[in-house]
Amino acid sequence: MDIGSGAGHWIDFYLEVLRAGSVMGCEISGTAARALDSKYRGVEDVDVVEADISSPGIDLGRKFDIINAIGVMFHIVDDERWEDAIANIAGHLNRDGAVVVGGQFGRTTRNVQFHDCDSFESWEEARGASSEVALVNKRIRSLSRWRSRARGAGLKVDCVKRAKGRKDIETPENNVLILRHAGV
Repeated sequence: MDIGSGAGHWIDFYLEVLRAGSVMGCEISGTAARALDSKYRGVEDVDVVEADISSPGIDLGRKFDIINAIGVMFHIVDDERWEDAIANIAGHLNRDGAVVVGGQFGRTTRNVQFHDCDSFESWEEARGASSEVALVNKRIRSLSRWRSRARGAGLKVDCVKRAKGRKDIETPENNVLILRHAGV
């Protein structure tokens, strides 16, 4: 399962590179879900669902060997919803499966990207909007927070791979965290 499928890059990767038997794309945006549905219409190995993985108790009707959330989890800025997302992911993971999360997993939990409004036609407009409240677009959770929440959902942090990057460019997608069921 690919969470936050967007344009379908990871769906394509799983089909074309890993030769997956089937892939489900899970997309919160109705517009993106419809575009994916159109893109993969007639491809019997691909299912697309419009769903919010952070909705409490979501049931997609099946379990998966691999669940990836690349560049997604830090967009769930509400901590309770983030915890619900991890519980939902754990509930959809096969016993010997793995979760692949792309993000940044450091020492601190912090908000890293802000904008002034939710309704805009361009990024320039979003940055130029005047508001007394800055809205959070990304919330980076610490590795210890990931470990704690994973444990609470019956998972464990199996591995963290850190990409070597430039110190002057910080991107929250540059590391990978692998989660597995705690008893495996």
